[in-house]
Amino acid sequence: MLKEVHIDIGGGRSADYFVSMASVDKQGTYVVLDPEEFRCPYTTMYPNLRLVRWGANEKGTWELPFADSSIFEANINFIYDCVGWSGCDRRKAYDSIIKSLKRVLKPDGVIYVREPQCTIESLAERFKEHDFQVTEPFLLEKGVSETSIFMRRLSKDFLNWGYSPMLFEARLG
Repeated sequence: MLKEVHIDIGGGRSADYFVSMASVDKQGTYVVLDPEEFRCPYTTMYPNLRLVRWGANEKGTWELPFADSSIFEANINFIYDCVGWSGCDRRKAYDSIIKSLKRVLKPDGVIYVREPQCTIESLAERFKEHDFQVTEPFLLEKGVSETSIFMRRLSKDFLNWGYSPMLFEARLG
């Protein structure tokens, strides 16, 4: 039986979320993609964990390095503000990721999008524009990652900033 492939886009230098997933689910393959250099010593401990340094190509698009219909689950973690760092237009860059996800996602696959409250609605609409079915975004009440914990604290410290972490699911339509 083929292993299910899960990807974490913007998983961070320590890849903490997928390290914990790879340690529990030995049958799945967990791939973390991030433009930063990794500081994660766990790939020798978990052979089902892969770290890929990934970024925009020369055209400014973010093409995922996977075959068509090969990904069971994708996680996008707080990357909307980061994709513009490569010098390209943030909207164009994020749309290129959505198009690439549409290509690599299996027909029964799912995408979990985690972004701040201030941007989640517009990103859900972008997924709809690319023919994805999306759930209603909801607040993340528990610490899913260091980033979500940080953003929750930031929102509490600076009321009404809209940085509370939220989540929606997207599936092929």
